[in-house]
Amino acid sequence: MSEKETKRDRFVRVAEARTNKILHQIRLIGNLSNRCVYEYTNEDMEKIFAALEEEIAAQKERFQQEGKKKAFSFADDEEKRDFDEKADDGRGRQAKIP
Repeated sequence: MSEKETKRDRFVRVAEARTNKILHQIRLIGNLSNRCVYEYTNEDMEKIFAALEEEIAAQKERFQQEGKKKAFSFADDEEKRDFDEKADDGRGRQAKIP
């Protein structure tokens, strides 16, 4: 093959492989629900799914925040503003994007 793999082709190839691998691992976690083999509490189950949901949310945010930088603030998270990498205030600094 003389053609180079495009960034899109590489993304699709790697994303499919990694997603399928993770889905398989999640199914293995589901196997832990067999009470004939394992003993667990509802608290145990909640901890597992909270950890999974937290990590999925963090990775989803990475995709959504591409190209944006968080501004530092001592204020609450709701009051923080994003900076757009492409935005410039005319003085070589990044402008705030509301």
